[in-house]
Amino acid sequence: MFSRLVLPLLLSAASLSAQPAVPKPDIVKTGLFMLSTPTGNALLRLTPEGGILVDGPRAGEVTPLTKLSRRTTDNAVRASMVTEGAIVMSGAMHFGPIEVKVIPMGAVRSAGDTAIYFADLKVVAAGRLLTRPAVKTSASDNLEQWKRAVDALLQLDFDTAIPAIGPAMDRAAVERFRADLNAAQ
Repeated sequence: MFSRLVLPLLLSAASLSAQPAVPKPDIVKTGLFMLSTPTGNALLRLTPEGGILVDGPRAGEVTPLTKLSRRTTDNAVRASMVTEGAIVMSGAMHFGPIEVKVIPMGAVRSAGDTAIYFADLKVVAAGRLLTRPAVKTSASDNLEQWKRAVDALLQLDFDTAIPAIGPAMDRAAVERFRADLNAAQ
């Protein structure tokens, strides 16, 4: 009798502990969170008018970032931006007092690479432009254009850069990445 009651409970507990842990967003800076998964980084910038997702989930998809936005702002997610793919907008946008600059970088590592710049935080989301290895990885990669794109990033006043995959980078790490591109010739 005891084994018929306890065994199912133990099996249920084991199956719960075997489920993968849901990643939790890390604070990059006040009001900016990063969710790192094996498939890439996503950002959530909180503003008085709602959240801004960068390389985040598709519309309607619920993730720890969208849940965080719902808990911390009145308007949930207000905008979603990507750092690669077809460029659909560029220039500066304002979300209350927060300015976000969308900077087209050309077709370097994708059909249209874009930097998303949060000047008030000195943070730039650069996507695959800063993803190693810093060598030519396919026929569509243009090393000279890649160098120009990273040079353009370095013209921005930032102290933190977010690549598509991997940890946040400080400015010195981006400068080393640029030097690696020179060495890749």
